[in-house]
Amino acid sequence: MKLTHLILILASAAHAADIPITLAKPGNVSAGIYDSQGHLLRSLLHGKPMPAGEHRLAWDGLDASGRAMPAGEYEWRLLRNDGLQAEYLVSVGANPGWAPYGMWVGSHGPVHSVAVDIAKDRLYIGALSGENCPVFQCISLDGKTLHWQSEQLSSFMGAQRLAVRGNRLYLLQNDGWLFDLDTDAAPNKNTAKKWDVIHPDEKRIKPERGKLLLLPQGHQPDGLAVHEKFIAISHPSQKSIRWHHPQTDELLREEKLPGVRGVAVLENGTVIAAAGSQVWRISFPAGKPEPLLKDNTLTAAARVAVDEERNELWVAEEKIAHTIRRYKLSTGERTLLLGSKVGRPFGKFDPMQWRDVTDITCDGKGGIITVEITPRRVAHFAIENDKPRLNNQWFGGQQWGNMTAVDPSDPAVAYVNASSFHRARVRMDFAKRTWEMEAVYETPSWIARREGKAYEDAPFPSITHHDAQWQVMHRGKESYLVSLGGNSMTHAPAVIRVDTENHRLVPVACAGVVRADADGKWPAWFARLKTDLPKPGDKNAPLWIGYTWSDLNGDGELQDSEFRITKAPEMPPLGHGSIDANWNVTMPATTRAGAADQPVGLILKNLAKSADAAPQWDWAQVQPTIEKLPADLTAASSAHVVALHRDETGALTILVRANSRPNDDRQGDAWPGNTVGSARIVRFGPNGDWQWSAGKHGAVNDIGPGEFQYPKRVMGTGHGCIFIQDRAVRIAQAWTTDGLYAGNFLDRHADDGFPVDKVYRAPLASHGVENFLFDQIGSSVFTAANGDILWNPVGRNSSPLYRINGWDGWERQSGIIRLDKPMIAARKVGAGLRGSYFTNTQWQGAPALTRTDAQLWFGNRQIAYSQDHSGRPWIGKQDKTPFDGKSFSARWEGRIEAPLSEAYQFILEHDEGSAVRLWLDGQLIAESQPVIAKSGKALERAKQAPPPQVTPQPPIAPQPGDTPKARRGKRVRVPEQPPAKTHRIISKPIPLAAGSPHEIKIEYAGSGSGQPQMHLNWESFSQERQHIPTAFLYPAVAK
Repeated sequence: MKLTHLILILASAAHAADIPITLAKPGNVSAGIYDSQGHLLRSLLHGKPMPAGEHRLAWDGLDASGRAMPAGEYEWRLLRNDGLQAEYLVSVGANPGWAPYGMWVGSHGPVHSVAVDIAKDRLYIGALSGENCPVFQCISLDGKTLHWQSEQLSSFMGAQRLAVRGNRLYLLQNDGWLFDLDTDAAPNKNTAKKWDVIHPDEKRIKPERGKLLLLPQGHQPDGLAVHEKFIAISHPSQKSIRWHHPQTDELLREEKLPGVRGVAVLENGTVIAAAGSQVWRISFPAGKPEPLLKDNTLTAAARVAVDEERNELWVAEEKIAHTIRRYKLSTGERTLLLGSKVGRPFGKFDPMQWRDVTDITCDGKGGIITVEITPRRVAHFAIENDKPRLNNQWFGGQQWGNMTAVDPSDPAVAYVNASSFHRARVRMDFAKRTWEMEAVYETPSWIARREGKAYEDAPFPSITHHDAQWQVMHRGKESYLVSLGGNSMTHAPAVIRVDTENHRLVPVACAGVVRADADGKWPAWFARLKTDLPKPGDKNAPLWIGYTWSDLNGDGELQDSEFRITKAPEMPPLGHGSIDANWNVTMPATTRAGAADQPVGLILKNLAKSADAAPQWDWAQVQPTIEKLPADLTAASSAHVVALHRDETGALTILVRANSRPNDDRQGDAWPGNTVGSARIVRFGPNGDWQWSAGKHGAVNDIGPGEFQYPKRVMGTGHGCIFIQDRAVRIAQAWTTDGLYAGNFLDRHADDGFPVDKVYRAPLASHGVENFLFDQIGSSVFTAANGDILWNPVGRNSSPLYRINGWDGWERQSGIIRLDKPMIAARKVGAGLRGSYFTNTQWQGAPALTRTDAQLWFGNRQIAYSQDHSGRPWIGKQDKTPFDGKSFSARWEGRIEAPLSEAYQFILEHDEGSAVRLWLDGQLIAESQPVIAKSGKALERAKQAPPPQVTPQPPIAPQPGDTPKARRGKRVRVPEQPPAKTHRIISKPIPLAAGSPHEIKIEYAGSGSGQPQMHLNWESFSQERQHIPTAFLYPAVAK
């Protein structure tokens, strides 16, 4: 890294100090101003591309909050680099055969069903559900070719069963709908033929969340078999098989069969049905069930497949047994037994065993294809001389929100989600871009299980759900999985030892908080430990109760005597924490709006007396951090620390989100940026002193360097940088330890021939289903033993791993600025703008109402699919006026001052159909139609142009009792009409000097339909997009 230091003496200036810089090479430049203690006072540039040569930077003598700095010496610092570069290495958790980066099917739900098209040598695979990933796909039987993939046909629904006949693919959805699809094309939900095949004695119900009508768990139709004369569907909950006409869905027949599960069909129309300890055959159209097998060891037959050409019947057991059996179709004699009753043992992975099989089909060549969920695997076996040979196996897709934990001491090793509840150890080969499963670990009862809304509580957090995100740590020769929180810190911290010899997970220590549910019930495991729990309705009961556990006797078992039950913090910490080599934990603290001297975190110190002992924590001895939330963030609405990281020097970095809903002052365009309006990185030194705050919230998808949509995690440190995870757009950012923006991991990418859109493209806010890898519910960065920076983001249903390059050739410059006196700062004493309201849409005649409006913040905006509810009423109870707020116009006049000397963009948001115009210092800078830069005569014509004509809508007939007298004195949000779509106008950047007044005028003409909206916002390099605050608006004097 090249370092340059300059001495620069500047005389005082009216508004700014010029800083000359010279760049030997072009690059991305970041710069900032520091005080004599090294505190970052103001960011000037964030990764701005600049050519080689001479340039000048400007500083107005103000800090980031607009405060004038006293006379004295200040330091400017600069970083120039070429941006960071991502190099794709491998994806783990799924292993499609056509591309290492390819997406598999399923996430919330696993692969559940397969079907083979023997004539076309194709394999169809369906998952139960998925979010932002494929749910159905068609591949070649060898897995090397992807023919098509498809998203879900109904929200969060998937394939209970698949069947192929001719050129038709039949998909039985888990909500009871049957789709008839073309085998050669991805399903189209808008054109697909479908039938409702729910059993008449079943009823769909509405879940607690969402609008979908679902079948209760265990009541889904389960088996599907298709013949030219009928479609047979089994209904286990009704102990029934129903035959439907393949074209009209007419019910042809129903047969009761207790225990029925999977079904298959022969060419002569005979249905083969699995039902626990027997497999039955039922001829069509009127034959009765006849037992087929001669096997008294069969107990849990659930799936059947037939190969008539070879006289073979294959049966898969499920849940209580895990065998695969082959029989002679003609006689029912068993000819082959694979697997075992107890299933594949946990531990070292054996691909020739099975556990939790959900489907089986024949490949038409004497082999079979099986589906199982522990781990999530589709496996293709050839059968040679009555012995199975593994042709291929495909894993995935991983549980949504998967978080792979890569071992920093051996980056080829990672711990991934094997199923919804189990972790697996895998080994990666970066050169081949492949990986192999080494072990699958049993999930003991002391680990919580979570899948969707189904939740089984336990002292330790889930090892697969994103609520707890795990990382690998080492002490001596031992390896540990450590959880430091995810979306919830109620089960954190937690430490589990990985017994690599015996391939098992061993509990070491945990801490958490618990609370009663809505019915006043406490988790069963906790109620056993503490018998004097508060009763439902006890108003004096604590909201949370804390617990800690440590393996005090070292036996790897949880004894009740090893638990410590204590009072929990007033509010449990939420977010991502940090742990040091001595097991001391720092967690984000829950902050309170407006309170001074708030600690940013809580510390749980390890109380164990021996370094070799398991960590011991006690909520009763939790301590606040010495680091305090900066005053500007304390004053912000809904400010909270969402993540923190303490590095090896003791320095602490925190992420803060603020101005969240329902405030909506700084709302973004779309999820997740519309849930937060402010974002900051804050750094504290080892002694707890504030060093710098940087970054800001970006309102739109094209956010610039140094901006965030929804910052989520401090991923780690390396190369003198702090790595920050964002939820969308610039998803992995590097900032130097002194607060300069160093780049985004996806600034550039390796020239490896991989498709950019599929490997190196970050998700945008409010993304749809697109084929890029990232989901960004979590992410981690670590430094390998060889110094490589490796990045492991969360994927859609697998976990990609990247090497981050671009650390060479960085250039640092610095110099001294000497200010002779404080510069001009904004007064911040405004009261708003003078508003004149007219009862027509042409601003004609005398105004019906004149008042000072503190802000232009009227009506609720409707942007994309996001609506805010913070709009102020146009008419308040204090306004005595005939103005009705329907067909009207308004004009606001006054002066505006900027808090910083920067280029500002003005953003007008108004209801669609209305007309707006904005003048600044007499120049028209924004209007309803696109503005072309105007000057001279063109500008004069624009100023003199007649006001836009807005056709008022017919008046709304008054309602009974709706009289002026009845309305008098009421605070009315007028009009009570549905929100109209919000239209947005953004001006070109206008340079403004801090503290200097500028004349401003805004005109609005309502459309007369929908809810009228008018919002005046601004944004600059430092200023987040927000409604212009009252303090910077000064009303015009009445003429």
